[in-house]
Amino acid sequence: MTTNFRRVSGLVCVLLSGGNQGLFGWNATGHKSISFLAYSLLTPRAKERVDAILKLHPDYRTILATGTATDPVDVAHNAFAVAAIWPDIIKSDPRFSDSAADARAALPGFPDMLRHQNWHYVNTPFPEEFAHEAIDPVNAPVEFKRLVKVLQKNGSPTTEEAFALPWIIHLETDMHQPLHTVSRFYRSSSGAVEQDKGGNICFIDQERNLHALWDSILGTEFDEKSVARLAASLRDHYSGPKKPDLKVDNWIHEGIEVAQAMVYEFPGNCQNREHPTVLPHGYKQKARAVAMQRASTAAYRLAALLNEKLD
Repeated sequence: MTTNFRRVSGLVCVLLSGGNQGLFGWNATGHKSISFLAYSLLTPRAKERVDAILKLHPDYRTILATGTATDPVDVAHNAFAVAAIWPDIIKSDPRFSDSAADARAALPGFPDMLRHQNWHYVNTPFPEEFAHEAIDPVNAPVEFKRLVKVLQKNGSPTTEEAFALPWIIHLETDMHQPLHTVSRFYRSSSGAVEQDKGGNICFIDQERNLHALWDSILGTEFDEKSVARLAASLRDHYSGPKKPDLKVDNWIHEGIEVAQAMVYEFPGNCQNREHPTVLPHGYKQKARAVAMQRASTAAYRLAALLNEKLD
């Protein structure tokens, strides 16, 4: 066993044991459950292709396939689910950097060793009066569309696909969490235009912030059995459409509509950390119902996308 294997295995144990829950987009429960359901909806040929692609990932043995399963089918299924959180895991991985100046030599198939934290979201401005505000051109829908083009259904799988696939899985699921698609803009007391950065600067009573509430609304247990149970619940309670919408811009628009109609459904300003906003009665129950529907939709769309690209 190499030193690198021990170091990376130790890192993933910490991350997947709950010690760094704040790292994750939906959180690990949401990402893994959505992707777990999506994998079960893949065609046999698409499954074979994604399995082969992920096995080329440099972290397959040390991170993706480190669960408790021993049956090859279950190992592959769980590896696909863990791949969904790989882009969040690397946020605390010392092999990766936030700065190109500090980045190490790239792994095979990797364009660089950057964490690409601005790939995870797009801060679409709302309300309408702020629609003209600039959006970072490097964002989730832009990068997702680019990465999907890397996937090929024929020929030998490549290390470039192995880099792209976990990001594709992760970003698709991220874009179905409403606060990864929108940011509420407002004018400060000085008249300057500010934003809450997808609810991260919207402080809620008994919660870290609004974004954190939505990240964890699907649950916090992400062992293999808990993930499988939540995935089954997503499947049983929210059946997928006959023809899932695979237009990424529509996913973002849906997220904005959910944010406007429900996510920010409380009065007043929530930017005061010392006096956090008290949510209306029943808000969390309504949020969970909306999140379950968004998560299920994400699973069916992810499966449909990969079936279309790889079968």
